[in-house]
Amino acid sequence: MENCTTTPALVGLDVGYGNLKACGIVPGSESVDVVKLPVGAAPLDQAPTLLNNEPDLRGGEAVTIQGLPWVAGTDPMILQGFTRQADRSYITSPEYLALYYAALARLGYDHVGILVTGLPCDQYDGPDSKMIRQRLGERLKGEHRISPTRTVQVDRVFVMAQPMGTYASVFHDQSTLDDGRTVLVIDIGFYSVDWVLMQGGSVRGGTAQTNPAATGRILELAARQISENHGGAQLSVNRLEAAFRAGHDQLRIGVHTVAYRQYIDQAAAGVSRQVLSAVLASVRDLGDVIDCVILTGGGATLFEPAARSCFKGSEVRVTNDPVMANAEGYLWLARRAHREAQRKAAQAAHQKRA
Repeated sequence: MENCTTTPALVGLDVGYGNLKACGIVPGSESVDVVKLPVGAAPLDQAPTLLNNEPDLRGGEAVTIQGLPWVAGTDPMILQGFTRQADRSYITSPEYLALYYAALARLGYDHVGILVTGLPCDQYDGPDSKMIRQRLGERLKGEHRISPTRTVQVDRVFVMAQPMGTYASVFHDQSTLDDGRTVLVIDIGFYSVDWVLMQGGSVRGGTAQTNPAATGRILELAARQISENHGGAQLSVNRLEAAFRAGHDQLRIGVHTVAYRQYIDQAAAGVSRQVLSAVLASVRDLGDVIDCVILTGGGATLFEPAARSCFKGSEVRVTNDPVMANAEGYLWLARRAHREAQRKAAQAAHQKRA
């Protein structure tokens, strides 16, 4: 799909460790374009081959990285030697750029006026955070040749703390921004849990934090226990995640048929208690009850039981679409920035005429 837009589009982008998510809209339109893809990304020669000798993209996008053909947004299980990036260098990796290009390719815009994205809290508000945000913004903006025949121009990039996307998605049309309520947003991703405490639309200082025990850790523990209970049959985290993401009730492992969800729930109970203890410690000196706790991200439902136990005096809820919530909020922030730019331009034009 390619939208040759005369009006630059607005985009919210969430490049996660478990899923690639993006939302986009052309100002003046009511139709929002939505992208949700797996995070498999690799040089094209690592993809499987069809019987006609063509590469099997499995629903991903063919993109160009440093002049070489890649596939991005495909199932990680099909890629030879695929290893997820799991450290702070992810945003500088070719895999990250390939996923960004896959989102641009799938959205189909040739010109993006404003793009909003997010960083894990320890990078957004940690050591060298200003430099990290600046470098990511510079990497994402400008002219991008995403394939031999496609070029996309991105004018402006704003980088937020990841959970702020969900906050904007949930509360942008409510009075919470003005009533002083405290809202704790906990984003349970694949490789990290990020949280931030918001009040009146602003981040409470020092509350944007990260813990590395997340969905990936839960799946790792569950896969290990399943293997031990079924004669040592090997089970990869990628395979277990694929079944979990697809919502399957059972998983076939060799001669065994496993009701795997009980193993995930058991692992989640321990991991979520550990992480939420750290969350509670980070807000212990607040001096006020936390009015609302929002759970978001692909592992939101796994943390819900422990969150309700830990925050008994707070309203606890899971976003309607935990996987897409950040991208939806980023898009709202992009639309707000666009409206503000229009207002300033109109004001400047009026002053010039006067």
